[in-house]
Amino acid sequence: MKWRLLAGMLSATTFIAFTGALSGTLAWYAYATNASISYEGTTVYNTEQLQIGLKLVDKGDRKFNYTEINNFKNKINSLSLPYQLDFVNSNDGYTYAFGQPGEGLSNAIIKAYVEFTKYAKDSTLTPVTSKNYKTGHTLEDLYVAPLAGENRVYERADASSYITLPLAFRVIRAGTSDDNPHRYVENQHIWMTDCVAQKADEGSQTSELYKSMRLYIESTATADWEYQHKFVLNPSADYSGYTYVAGPLDLKNDGYYDTQFTSIWGEPISEDDPRITYGHEIIYGTDVDGYTFDYRNAGEMQYYEESTEDLDDVNNTQRTDASSFLAMHKGQYYGTNSTTIDKSKYGKAEYLALRDLLPIDDLTHSGAISGGTPLCTTKVAADAKDRIGCFPMTIYIEGWDHAVIDENNWNKFNLGLTFQISRVGA
Repeated sequence: MKWRLLAGMLSATTFIAFTGALSGTLAWYAYATNASISYEGTTVYNTEQLQIGLKLVDKGDRKFNYTEINNFKNKINSLSLPYQLDFVNSNDGYTYAFGQPGEGLSNAIIKAYVEFTKYAKDSTLTPVTSKNYKTGHTLEDLYVAPLAGENRVYERADASSYITLPLAFRVIRAGTSDDNPHRYVENQHIWMTDCVAQKADEGSQTSELYKSMRLYIESTATADWEYQHKFVLNPSADYSGYTYVAGPLDLKNDGYYDTQFTSIWGEPISEDDPRITYGHEIIYGTDVDGYTFDYRNAGEMQYYEESTEDLDDVNNTQRTDASSFLAMHKGQYYGTNSTTIDKSKYGKAEYLALRDLLPIDDLTHSGAISGGTPLCTTKVAADAKDRIGCFPMTIYIEGWDHAVIDENNWNKFNLGLTFQISRVGA
């Protein structure tokens, strides 16, 4: 039997809603200091046997100290919730805050945690980039957008630009009371079995902002898995793939790909520098080795005697309207060309699709699911209160995704997650 929320069964479903608020007139890159996506709220629902909560840690898995725990409790109490959170001091030294079975965590609780830890400042997400990323590797940091003429590939994004949720789970044995020493079940895996990103703004039928959503997850499950246990998940992808994290851009909002003058040694110089040899379009982002992209590795550069009058889709946006990703070529500069560009030198950010994580579902017969990529496992412990499974999930907007453009400004999008466990008897 498959346990889902609407069927009143054994799952937890997380709904995460964001309100698009990309201010300014251009996309992420041109107005990086203003561009943000307002965070509307998160609600975590679960049924009676799967209890979901938060591990009370700050950035870098730093434990809340005694004062911070009390301050967080006071913040939660100020919300006037219809139920109390269950604060658990585990023998591992961490404190966990669980919603009540059947009640889950409201968006107010999640928002309180986000504000308390200073993630998503002012309840907003600012588009960032992972730069080069390969599945199975640790995503060490997220990075800021380039500015016109400044690549800034080594400048880390502040944690206020994204959200990290340290989700925690407990599995409750059916028919047991709060004081039963066997109430919580050990060695139970938790899988993600549904992940849907979609537009939520009814006033914008064409918005694709949700396609830029990314989730970085580090599975802590004590089990074999078919795929690497560290990965970026793209909720909108049907199959695993990658996003190019390099390319020419129009950050000046003048309709042309940005250009610069370069000396004979390849160093950017001013227009009146006597060492000028020629001007060329800038290739922003990182190369295949993770270094600042050198325009000379972009393939055959074409000299444009005059400015072109047609957009050249060098970045393969498959769109027809000008944006920071789609522009024309400026005259009297060497530039890229959509037919000769060599993207084999571009950096890539790999991602998985949900199908890459799904377990084998045999709930109809045996009541068990297996395989796939479980995200965490409830701890094997003598003390039932220690039988907790948890994993960190970082939610961010990948600015190199072509959905982060003008026409998607002020749009809303939703993210829905479903977690599932095998059937647990009494």
